[in-house]
Amino acid sequence: MITFGPLRIYYGWVIVAIAFLAIVVSAGARSAFPILMVPLEQEFQWDRASIAIAAAVNLLLFGLVGPFVGKLMDQRGPRVIMLASLVLIALGTTAMLFMSAVWHLYLLWGVVIGAGIGGTAGVLSATIGARWFSVKRGLVIGILTSSHSAGQMV
Repeated sequence: MITFGPLRIYYGWVIVAIAFLAIVVSAGARSAFPILMVPLEQEFQWDRASIAIAAAVNLLLFGLVGPFVGKLMDQRGPRVIMLASLVLIALGTTAMLFMSAVWHLYLLWGVVIGAGIGGTAGVLSATIGARWFSVKRGLVIGILTSSHSAGQMV
């Protein structure tokens, strides 16, 4: 419990707020790619199909890393995996500033950022709900699941 004068807040809600922000950032990064397609076409003269391959690899890894992330969260805890995922997203997007070949896009957006975004997917919501809440677990998972939509809106 955290106390602010007469107000007492269960620490699990702080964890939910932090995870909500992390998932919003992750989903926002994932949703930004369609905005980048036309500038990438114009800047590098890559065709749309080549650029779309990076998006496909990203979505593939986003889905495939779930079981592995879940196992890692059981072993290391959600905090470590969430931070590592956000670092992957940050490193991948920063390194995209220096890309010059289409394979850089495949590696950075497809693999690095795709794996990072997969680390903040539904597994994180379920893990936090299960670890921190027994009574309001469904509400917590619902809140964290809605953060994906909020991040896409952002």
